Amino acid sequence: NYKKGAEEKQPDCLLRVAAFYLDGRGGLEKSEEKGREGLAEAAEAGSALAALEMASRLSKDEKPDLLGAYKYLLSAANAGLPMAQNEVGLLYVSGNLGLSDPTAAVAWFTTAAKAGHAAAQNNLGALYERGMGVAVDYNNAGQLYSLAANQGHAAATAGLARLFAAGLGTEQNLPKAWALASLAIERGTCPEVLEVTAW
Repeated sequence: NYKKGAEEKQPDCLLRVAAFYLDGRGGLEKSEEKGREGLAEAAEAGSALAALEMASRLSKDEKPDLLGAYKYLLSAANAGLPMAQNEVGLLYVSGNLGLSDPTAAVAWFTTAAKAGHAAAQNNLGALYERGMGVAVDYNNAGQLYSLAANQGHAAATAGLARLFAAGLGTEQNLPKAWALASLAIERGTCPEVLEVTAW
């Protein structure tokens, strides 16, 4: 019983009950206010997913609370959630909230990439390709793009295509570049190298 677990302050149960309020399921009347209260409580109890969801909601409000959102996002990242670590890295790359620091972005992307997060692998590859926060290293960029592309990541597949087309970090191979570019299009790639953040 999720309600009983929530009363006992179990993070997963608090998160589930919050989701029920937000969606109006589980016999609970839909309530954004009660849902957010539940998310905040679940985040305080240690749920990284609840913290990430709160960050997302606060950043997308009509009047966004970006500082509050950042605090929740950082909490989720520090709790080891790769998706949140990737988002923090994106904030450092974008300079939003006055957090422009490519070196810090490299650190956050590296942590998430080591956990197998495809978007972070792509983003870290892009930093190595561009020489942002690290020295240009096409070999590392290619390895990271490969890891993400093997998970079906479209932008990473396009990144690999670029490297093969130009012969950067590898022998130039135009047929392989063409095949990878075609695959990237099938996967729905966009022109941006870095993932787009909601912030």
